[in-house]
Formats: sequence, C-alpha cells, structure tokens
Amino acid sequence: RQLLDAVLHNDPRLEAFCLDEYPAVKRQFSQGMLRDAKVTLLLEDPNLEELLRRLKEWDGKKVVQHWGLLKFKKE
Repeated sequence: RQLLDAVLHNDPRLEAFCLDEYPAVKRQFSQGMLRDAKVTLLLEDPNLEELLRRLKEWDGKKVVQHWGLLKFKKE
C-alpha cells in the first residue's frame, strides 16, 4: 500500500494507472469514492507480483525510487 501511495501519489495518477492496466477495477470506482477504497480494490487482485510488474512498467523510475517502502508478509 505504501509503495502504491508513493508511486500513484494522487487520485488522477491512481485512476490513470487503473484505467490503463486494470480497467475492470477502474469500472468499480464510483463518484466520491475515497482513495483508500480505490487502493483496496486494486490490492484485492490475488496476483500481487503482476501488479508490481505492471506498476514498474507504468512508472519504473518511481517504483525503484520508493522500492524500500515495499513490505512483504512472512508466512
């Protein structure tokens, strides 16, 4: 979540990324929906590796710049 917030730092960037890479998620956004709710919808994708790959393709410079924010859960 922190990496997404850093790379997609405002609502227009988040919406543009979702429109380009996750149109089905973008279609679930509603008028007045809070940004946190939008990010949560995006993170519900079970393939987080794919999400990271697409995010890196979309804005690799920012992903690399903020990579340290990425946290992995230990299972």
